[in-house]
Amino acid sequence: MPVRRSGEFLVFEQAGAFGGALGIESERVQECLDHFLASDYSRLFISRNFGYVGRDLDFLKQLASKVQSIWAWDLKLDSIDGLYACQGLQSLGLNESNRPGIDFSRLPQLEHLYLGWHGNDRHLADQAALVKLHLSEVNPASRSLGDVELPSRCTGAVKFRATNVTSLKGVGGLQGVRRFELNVGSHLIALDGIEQIGGCLERVVVGQCPRLRDLGALRRLPKLMSATINGNAVSL
Repeated sequence: MPVRRSGEFLVFEQAGAFGGALGIESERVQECLDHFLASDYSRLFISRNFGYVGRDLDFLKQLASKVQSIWAWDLKLDSIDGLYACQGLQSLGLNESNRPGIDFSRLPQLEHLYLGWHGNDRHLADQAALVKLHLSEVNPASRSLGDVELPSRCTGAVKFRATNVTSLKGVGGLQGVRRFELNVGSHLIALDGIEQIGGCLERVVVGQCPRLRDLGALRRLPKLMSATINGNAVSL
């Protein structure tokens, strides 16, 4: 994990949407916030592994629109209301599924979303500016994506990691997506339904799905340039 202490504060140095982020530590929350506000930082990371043991994100209310990116993991949260103060938030990584649901209508500027799926999340379909979406632990009781709310648009890449669905039937939204990836789907047997989001799809990557045999839906993707299934390139 590329985290180091720079002076008195923790910094996450990895490149990308969440890199160059300042860490928040429970024992010195106010010091961290003051340093964030007085510096050029616009990104935060929050983790129990690096000193944050709080049960809420209320401290974010002090930072308001200055926060553009938040990466949070290994937390135990009773409230996520502090997120809604961050009206300029463009990138959110929240891998926890053991948390309250998020009302995404209150986070209108998101472009990058990395999320542990939660059945009580609301208004994800309202997201129309996303460029990247990563959803993990997508395990609806019905084993159908028809019961998973997805953004109306995503103009870059979509990735599902660890899901119990048997096909992609019922998938909605995701218009404009160019790359679709699904990893770890032990129940997936067919790609039927992918054509519902496939008008712009150029690349499909599916891995660790040992029961997947039916690839016929790939022929219904008019712009598909390449597909890799369980490590093997598919002839189109």
